[in-house]
Formats: sequence, C-alpha cells, structure tokens
Amino acid sequence: MYLHHFLAVYFEMSKYDECIAECQKSIEVAEEMGSVPFKNIARAYARMGNAYLKQERFVEAIKALDKSLLNDRTPATLELKNKAEKLKEEKEKNDYINPELSIKAKEEGNDFFK
Repeated sequence: MYLHHFLAVYFEMSKYDECIAECQKSIEVAEEMGSVPFKNIARAYARMGNAYLKQERFVEAIKALDKSLLNDRTPATLELKNKAEKLKEEKEKNDYINPELSIKAKEEGNDFFK
C-alpha cells in the first residue's frame, strides 16, 4: 500500500481524522488496483479502527475492525475489536446511568403499583 507510512505518522501525531481519511483513500486505491494483498488492506482497516477507537467512536471502530478481520484474521486485530466492544458496552452503561431518570422511573413505578 502506498500510504502505510503516512497512516502511521498521522496516527502517532494524534491526527485521527487525517489518518481515517488516508486509510479510506488507501483502501480505495487498493481495491482499484485489485492486485494488492488482503493483508495490506486489513492493516489499513485495522489502523482506521484504532483511530476511531481513540476518538471513542466505537460503532465505527467495530465496523472497521470487522472489515480488517475479514481480510486477514490476526490476533492483535481481534483483541482490539474485543476491546472496542467492551468499551462501547461500558459507555452505553454509563450513559444509561442518570439519577434524574432513575428517580422519575421510580416514581412512575410507584404510581403504577398504587
């Protein structure tokens, strides 16, 4: 792939949006060429997923990591995907916890019981 070094540089500089854009561009070029090894495409998807993960965009991260695993199943990518799923689940749980909503739900339950 022609941009692997740029992808790594953008990622290390915490320029995640640029990294994601370059990953997408790199994948498009690879698909147009048709002769690029799946392993290289998988690396671009994995880096894109990792960049999404750093931005806490868990749904996008999981999708990108799934695509990476379809192209080349590596233990590191699988571990990263599991981490993304776990972080997504934790975020959803933390977003659900809201004292005001719990008091309101308790009052509605008490009214319903009466």
